[in-house]
Amino acid sequence: MKVKLLVAVGCLTACMICPAAFAQDYHKFDVFMGYSLSKVSDYDNQEDFRNSQSWHVTIGGTRYDVPRSEFKSSSLLAGGFAAAFTYNFNPTLGLETALRYNSGRIVKADTDINDIKFNLGFARKDFAFLIGPRLSFGTDSVKPFLHGLVGLSNDKLSVSADVTVDGRRESILDNYEGMRDFNNNTSFAFALGGGLDVSVSEMFAIRVIQADYYITSHPKDIYAGNSYDGDNKIFGNINLSFGVVLKFGR
Repeated sequence: MKVKLLVAVGCLTACMICPAAFAQDYHKFDVFMGYSLSKVSDYDNQEDFRNSQSWHVTIGGTRYDVPRSEFKSSSLLAGGFAAAFTYNFNPTLGLETALRYNSGRIVKADTDINDIKFNLGFARKDFAFLIGPRLSFGTDSVKPFLHGLVGLSNDKLSVSADVTVDGRRESILDNYEGMRDFNNNTSFAFALGGGLDVSVSEMFAIRVIQADYYITSHPKDIYAGNSYDGDNKIFGNINLSFGVVLKFGR
């Protein structure tokens, strides 16, 4: 009898709480815009390619070689932006569509040799369009959230090779046969994570942090020329975002 009574009280309480929760005043739409930072997985042969590639330039009949020790590798794509539009069905559940873009040089050498400044490297750019549900908690003033997003990611590599001599900057990319033929691949993407919004006014909030485990599938090797075998790998990336949120539509 006691168990039945407790169950009945629990059901009654839930029936009273749920309508109250969904009756809360909330914004139907919110738009996020901010800065994005990514820590991306390396290509399988990124280090091998960096160590094996010979970079040089011939000026006035003299050949200048860039030591391989000058090349540095990085998996940080620092430059980027993130944007998202969310339609909120109620204070808890929303549908989010998101864009994100990150770029950075994953292999680079910026060095001076005999008054010749070399600027060499491989730039990686990632652009993604994602959509999925978002669950929000807390209050309108302090709102943590979780989301799961799926969509497409475009991963593109480009190479830069130029020198600065007597204040004049010139590209030497044409000296390297096949160096323009790099990965440009579009495949699935999946992001699972969440964040925290803190309101500063009725219409504006600060996204203090958004952290996602960002999964993509792209060619496993850095080079997409004759040696590319067509195999893909799963890249596990970490993406962080910060910015402002505009809220509207009561």
